[in-house]
Amino acid sequence: MLSQMQELVARVAITLPAPWNKRIGRPKACGLYRAVEIACMYLRHNGTEEFLGDLLGVSQSTVSRIVTTLVPVVKAVLAEFVPDAKQAMEWVTGQVCLVDGTITPCWSYTEHRELWSRKHGTTGFTAQLVSLLDGSAVYISEPLPGKTHDATAFTETPVAKIVEHSGGGIGDKGYQGCQGMVTPRKKPPGGELSKPTTKATAKSRHCGHPSNDSSLISSHGGSFTPTTAAPTPPTTKPMMPHADCSSSQ
Repeated sequence: MLSQMQELVARVAITLPAPWNKRIGRPKACGLYRAVEIACMYLRHNGTEEFLGDLLGVSQSTVSRIVTTLVPVVKAVLAEFVPDAKQAMEWVTGQVCLVDGTITPCWSYTEHRELWSRKHGTTGFTAQLVSLLDGSAVYISEPLPGKTHDATAFTETPVAKIVEHSGGGIGDKGYQGCQGMVTPRKKPPGGELSKPTTKATAKSRHCGHPSNDSSLISSHGGSFTPTTAAPTPPTTKPMMPHADCSSSQ
């Protein structure tokens, strides 16, 4: 059974107009497997080329060539695995779904105040994420300015329609008042929640944490330089291994 990375490398190798490692001329600084890893790291974390080069033992210019060549190819071969709103509506029919927003940090620009998120204390773009209760990713919205509240993003993206076609959605307090969403209750001003309400709130929070590893789609950024790239979706179709899949190349 191929790993996701091995399958991705195989798809990239088939899509490239020419073999990555040619029989003539100067050999590549790293094989296709490592090059695809670099392209994915750049997309996922938006690390600087110098940092990625130091991390993987290649030069900045090598990373630059890899990013220029392979990032468009990686996006193209994964496009079929990114569900659109229509597909998401079909998948959630009759099922309860989880809805959450995430901030994807980016640089702070003086002329773009709309990127500032007071909730997260940083600048970036926000996206709405929808998954099933087992953590299976269903939909990732287009990015919105970081200042956009979850309730606003809910209605300005297809997420509201997706939840409408589902068996109901579960979200945090940011989705209070959104049609079809079950959310925890806030404490009344100067008061406390009743014990039954507190228990119900705790239970709803537990439902919002699927054990499946796919729930990691709600994680943002990482320890590298802030990014505006969308998460790379997992592949699902089997693919025969290709000669360039070896990490030793």
